[in-house]
Amino acid sequence: MNKELLFLILDEADSLIYPETSMEFWGMTVDFKSKNGWIFGLFYDCDEFDYIDYIIDQQGNEIDIWDENNESFEFATLRCWRGDSQNRKETYLEWIAE
Repeated sequence: MNKELLFLILDEADSLIYPETSMEFWGMTVDFKSKNGWIFGLFYDCDEFDYIDYIIDQQGNEIDIWDENNESFEFATLRCWRGDSQNRKETYLEWIAE
């Protein structure tokens, strides 16, 4: 994954409309669709949004951000997303500049 794809995914994630808390989603992964049709499986730990579980692009391909064989900065950035893409982008740019 390169920077352009990472930033595209973060922009898609930012377009999601999802509840930060929901008793209905207690301990579940729930699919939410982005503005351009990407699907983000968001995991709710108890009743609070916790992390992105998986991402499916417009063509139906899953991006496995939890692949144990991929410890790249790009994947770490997605694993840490909590609705804060601007902060994630800035942190990523600092990481790769070092």
